[in-house]
Amino acid sequence: MENRNYIYGGLAALVVIILVIVFWPESQPDVLEPIIIDEPAIEKLVIPAPVEESVEEVLPELPPVPPAPRIISAPVDLNSSDDTSRQAAADLSVQMGRWLIPAEQIRKWVVFMDRAADGELQSKHRPWGIKLGGYIASGDEASPRTSSDNYQRYNKVVNTVNGIAVDKLAYYIDQWAPLFDEAYEELGRDGRFNGRVLLALDQVIAAEALPSVSQRLVRPSVMYKYADVRLESASDIEKLLWRMGPDNAAKLQAYAQRLRATMQAPPEYQSNF
Repeated sequence: MENRNYIYGGLAALVVIILVIVFWPESQPDVLEPIIIDEPAIEKLVIPAPVEESVEEVLPELPPVPPAPRIISAPVDLNSSDDTSRQAAADLSVQMGRWLIPAEQIRKWVVFMDRAADGELQSKHRPWGIKLGGYIASGDEASPRTSSDNYQRYNKVVNTVNGIAVDKLAYYIDQWAPLFDEAYEELGRDGRFNGRVLLALDQVIAAEALPSVSQRLVRPSVMYKYADVRLESASDIEKLLWRMGPDNAAKLQAYAQRLRATMQAPPEYQSNF
């Protein structure tokens, strides 16, 4: 009986050992931990917005604005303008002031320039009293010709005109325009007197030179005339320039060009009043 118990005990121990061997958990494989690779941070590409460079515009330095020429203020009444007109003429040129005939100065200048705009020169009621002397002809009475001896008669007049400041004369014409326009309207004309002045200057500028210094003349009455009909048919302005000679004519034409340019594009002036 006792031996049987030993046998049962040994069998039970054997069974336990077998069960332990069967059901004992197998050794777990090593669990590999995930390898964390530190990837380099990818920087976000930031494209900067275009920077507008402020370009400072450099303007050319302008010359200083000159003060307006000091002139005699225009009279308010055309009928009582002679004294002021005489002062203005002397302000432009002392010599010119001496030549002007005081009475109705503005009206006379308006009529003179209106005729000159058509190439004509009036023989009466001129605004000045300049004594030039008689015309000098070369040759004899039977065959008179033009003479260069006449040129010097006009030297003083041309030099006096050339001595008048162009910008100042243009400023006078501009500032006295209402008075000139009033006298121009009295002639029954439309438009502005300024336009007639420009046309008169055009007549001087466009005048052609005399083909030859020595030209044959005729004297049907008191006055000499050109024997060549084509020359005699030239405008009064052209024939006046011929009488004063090529040098004086060139000076007067150059002055007319400067005056015309200044009247069309007057300079900017500071106020000096």
